[in-house]
Amino acid sequence: MEDETNKKIAELAFEAAMRKRFIYPPKDTLLVTGGKRKINFTLPPEELEKIEKEDEQHQESFLRILLKSPFEEYAKDIYQALSQIRYANVEFLNESRRKEVLAHLQKELEIATALLVCKTDTNGIIISSAKKRCKLPTFLKQKIEMALESEYKDADLDSSPMTYDEAREILECDLSEDVHDFIDNYWREYAIEAGLSAEEIAGGYSYDDIDDDMIEYYRSGSYLKREITIEQIQETINELKDRIKAKQRKGAPRTNERQYSALLVFIKYGCKKKHEHLGYAYECLDHWGFIEDEIKNGWNKTNKYANIQYMKRLFDECTNYKLVIKSDTNYQMSY
Repeated sequence: MEDETNKKIAELAFEAAMRKRFIYPPKDTLLVTGGKRKINFTLPPEELEKIEKEDEQHQESFLRILLKSPFEEYAKDIYQALSQIRYANVEFLNESRRKEVLAHLQKELEIATALLVCKTDTNGIIISSAKKRCKLPTFLKQKIEMALESEYKDADLDSSPMTYDEAREILECDLSEDVHDFIDNYWREYAIEAGLSAEEIAGGYSYDDIDDDMIEYYRSGSYLKREITIEQIQETINELKDRIKAKQRKGAPRTNERQYSALLVFIKYGCKKKHEHLGYAYECLDHWGFIEDEIKNGWNKTNKYANIQYMKRLFDECTNYKLVIKSDTNYQMSY
């Protein structure tokens, strides 16, 4: 019995430790996908040979930059990574997800709005083209409404947050298959936070002892299916509009994704925030065209270290991100 109790305590302690690991949000990810230079292989052989020779010269001049540098050993690997970043699709993963969520919410809003139109229509549904318009027959309108209602349900738009009274009834009357599992998990968390003794933990928890805190915890984040009424659809539309508004971009879009990605490659291979390292990194980024002329033209001409100051600022900014380079063969490297 004592061994079982000690094992249970160890499991609870492990679960608590795992939860603490995720207190801080993860870094945003810069995702690099694809990256092969597009070459028109229908060009004459002499043109293709010229392109190949230019690529070889470009690589040779890049490798010369890193001769006798702290990065010489990794020069070819750095070149390959920067080559992919130069021609790849590079995006902030959180921004990409924001756009995906926004598109998904917009689609749901269109479904809900169309269903509301069908449910509230009294004069018939009109369809039109540039030159003609007609009223849909009643049976077609009914089919469209049924199809929209099916889409509405599949998207769980007929659900809304569980109320306190509903949660209490489900727990007290054991109306859901997850009730006992929920109470067991709730008891484990409570035992950890309350610092209960081994004997108290081993005593377990009564499924009949339902309190307000447990009800609120069960209700939080839980949804229930509702009857699809005009009022329910309108509430859903209002909620979707609020969520779409919350997902709209705030502030100017970030534009340094390629510079950040390229410098993160150097950081992977030991680049530190010091003059010598950033000098080499700047030359290599400039060699690949990552430093735009507009940026360089804005520097103070009398400041001979303007490029290093720029790289230091870039260094501070890019370390807020994690770099993932994914090849066409699904091979992936993290930086």
